[in-house]
Amino acid sequence: MPYRFQGLGAILSPPPDFRLRFGAERGSIEHGGSPVCAPPRGVPGPSRRWGALDRSPAPPWGGTSERTSALRLDSDSRTGEPGGSWRPARPPAAPAVACRGILRVLLAALLLPATPAAAQLFERATVIENVALRLPGGARVESARIVVKGGRIEAIGAAAAKPLLARTIDGGGGVVTAGLTALGSQLALAPSRKADPRSVMADGVDRYDRDAIVLALSGGITAAVLVPDGVRGIQGVASLVRLRPGEDGGHLTVSEREVALCLDLDSEAGALSRLQNLSSIRKTFEAALAHREELDLYEESLETYAKELAEAVEAGKKDGGEGQAKEGGAKDDGAKEPAKDAGPKRPAEPKPREDLAVVLRVLDRELPLWVTAHRSADIWNAIELVREFDLDLVLVGGSEAHLVAEALQEVEATVLVGPAPAGAAAESGADRRRSPHLLPTLERHDIRWLPLPGANLHELLGDTVRLSRGCEVDALTQLTRAVPGFLGMGRRVGLLQRGGLADLVLWSGDPLTDPSARVRQVWCEGSTVFRDDAIVSGEEADDPPPSAPRRKESLR
Repeated sequence: MPYRFQGLGAILSPPPDFRLRFGAERGSIEHGGSPVCAPPRGVPGPSRRWGALDRSPAPPWGGTSERTSALRLDSDSRTGEPGGSWRPARPPAAPAVACRGILRVLLAALLLPATPAAAQLFERATVIENVALRLPGGARVESARIVVKGGRIEAIGAAAAKPLLARTIDGGGGVVTAGLTALGSQLALAPSRKADPRSVMADGVDRYDRDAIVLALSGGITAAVLVPDGVRGIQGVASLVRLRPGEDGGHLTVSEREVALCLDLDSEAGALSRLQNLSSIRKTFEAALAHREELDLYEESLETYAKELAEAVEAGKKDGGEGQAKEGGAKDDGAKEPAKDAGPKRPAEPKPREDLAVVLRVLDRELPLWVTAHRSADIWNAIELVREFDLDLVLVGGSEAHLVAEALQEVEATVLVGPAPAGAAAESGADRRRSPHLLPTLERHDIRWLPLPGANLHELLGDTVRLSRGCEVDALTQLTRAVPGFLGMGRRVGLLQRGGLADLVLWSGDPLTDPSARVRQVWCEGSTVFRDDAIVSGEEADDPPPSAPRRKESLR
């Protein structure tokens, strides 16, 4: 009959002079260094247990230790001699218990709510292989692989391992860059009709403007800052969008509703019109400060009112107590009753001013201020404005910024520069005195500059390559690292490294050296959003997003 060593404790603590030797499938029992072929005397049978068994741990799948890792001593099937060899014997109750544990895990997985964590737990990884990586600064990595899971880069490089059961996409020898971020775009926006500080671009964007969004994706753009256009003065609030389908439909999502308050000094207009525009802007800022003083005075008056009201209530209690003390006394009919004290009067609350509330956020440095100005005179006015109200200056345009570079350096301004106009446009308007040494001059004065898109949004990278020639910072660094860093999301966006958001662009060639390179495929947070010159929906993509939405998180 077979003998069993029951319980995990029998394996860990065998009797003295006995040793259990294990192999991959078979084992042996040794006594005094020699194998035994029959159950030695003193070896316990099924009805006896060692004391060590009582201290044995519970099995991983539940139950008691007597059901764990039983070992059976069999006879040799070839010779018929007893003992021969032995192998682990499957306990009768262990498979059932193990199956029940596995079923519990599977049932729990099926019953998990559609949370982002549950979706990412069971999401397959996507591997993009046979590509070259173009990194900021000019570095290039050949024969690389990118592993994407949960919307982020899990591994990247020539030595990145391919996970089991991963979905594979052949890059066909193309070049992968991080997604580009465009500043100062009117993507899918209707022209503004009037200036209003309360206008937020996120409220006016057309999420279903397929043609405009396809044009941006074909240029490798995965995020854009939308700014108002067509009006002067305080225009409205810029918003940040990402070119990926939203949960409520459309082909883009709003990432940050309020990025900056934009105002335009109208450099294209005549001198008198520009002065009137500047005066109107200054009056709005002064009105905001006056409204602030009014709100502060109201708060002080409200505190005084609360104290006076408490004192009046306390005085009323004392007067009532003295009246009750004259108990049984005759009332003097000829005496006049004192007039009732109406108590302190509540101060009137100031009328809400939503338009000034946005300006106050700028004055409190909670919201940046972007000022569009091209002429040197208008740039000087912008500098005086930020000095007067103690603000940070982000200059948009700055065609003649090289003429006032020292003043811009003093106020630590950031200049957003677009591509230089060509042809007749360069001979007229606000750009007529633009210098080819504009950007080198800004760099020489340690003034940070960032690229703006030109007339054709899909040519953003090419325009920036031409714009940054002769500069210290290359175009790809500007569009994938500097711009996201300027917007406060540099630790998540634009990083071709582990942990970064998987905003990726696959080009047919090297976009920095090959002007004919075109965008073949775009991923935003790991999901394909553009392929073969067309927007890709979740059903058409080879790497559709999980059924449950990913956890929303700020990019800052």
